[in-house]
Amino acid sequence: VLILSVIGVLGLLAVTTAMVGSGYDDKTPHGRVLGDLQRVAEAQELHHQRHGEFAEWLETLDVQAIEGVRLTITRADGRSWEAVASHGVGLTCVQTGQLDTRGRPIRNRPVCYMDG
Repeated sequence: VLILSVIGVLGLLAVTTAMVGSGYDDKTPHGRVLGDLQRVAEAQELHHQRHGEFAEWLETLDVQAIEGVRLTITRADGRSWEAVASHGVGLTCVQTGQLDTRGRPIRNRPVCYMDG
């Protein structure tokens, strides 16, 4: 019974991981917005590793929004950054990142809400 329970939990984790991962690359507004924020986060982390600061402009990161998404970096300095992505359906997501206690770039989970 214990083995079956462990197998069931592992299966549920695999399904959950697949569902969460698919949101970043699908064609839904949510997937588009989160995909853009993920690309910004990855680029910010790499930029900080190379230059010791986070970039203030998408052009610096060479990141462009997916069609239908408005993407901006609203704040960036040597220790933290914030980006906002929105879609015309009324969805807006905000993502932030900062340095951890060892000075390494980390990202926070995006926070999404419906405008209106």
